Amino acid sequence: QDVTIEDVYFEPVVERDFFHLLRDAVQMRLLYKFFVPMPIRIALTLYRAKAYLYNGWQSLRQGKLDVAVLDASAIGISLLTRDFKAASSTMFLLHLGEELEDWTIKKTRADLTRSLAVGVDRVYVLEGEELVAKPLSHVLPGDVVDVGMGSRIPVDGVVVEGQGMVNQASFTGESLPVAKEIGSGVFAGTVLEEGRLRIQTSAISTESRLQQIIERIEESEKNKSNKQKEAEKLAD
Repeated sequence: QDVTIEDVYFEPVVERDFFHLLRDAVQMRLLYKFFVPMPIRIALTLYRAKAYLYNGWQSLRQGKLDVAVLDASAIGISLLTRDFKAASSTMFLLHLGEELEDWTIKKTRADLTRSLAVGVDRVYVLEGEELVAKPLSHVLPGDVVDVGMGSRIPVDGVVVEGQGMVNQASFTGESLPVAKEIGSGVFAGTVLEEGRLRIQTSAISTESRLQQIIERIEESEKNKSNKQKEAEKLAD
């Protein structure tokens, strides 16, 4: 089976909007509250509380007074006073917040990746004197790809035939298209607005500049900025 561009660029993301995420959480909460017997609910509450109490204890051992300590204190005091409903509700809200944060990060990454992606499944490759349609995943370095006006360039490479005007705004932010001729370099994800080009592939789709940009975006999400660290410290 051919690998599509979605397989190359996109991670599986659950396409749920905010309403559906909130609705599912509330439904589970109501089912838990009205259909699970009280002894089982208490046991589940105690079991779920272990992780929060452990995280709070670890922060205290390191001399920190942070959000983990606050969460553990709220849940621990509720358990000590046998207010299991309050403890359960607190953990429900904390878990819902984590779910929303995770959903937001995944959706933002998917939307940004989709806006940058090539969006091409099949391309025309020059074999001898004929153009042969191939899946993009089958294109190898050295293959000559034919790109017509209005199409998105699917590979990184060098123009070996033709002339055209290429919109590189997704890469460079340039407001005007750039002239390309024989010997000019082009990048996957840019758009050929005028002309026709034949491009000798220098990098396959999974090794293109576009893929490198997407990987950098994903890496940047893992690294917190100084402002974000200051905000979290202030919140603690």
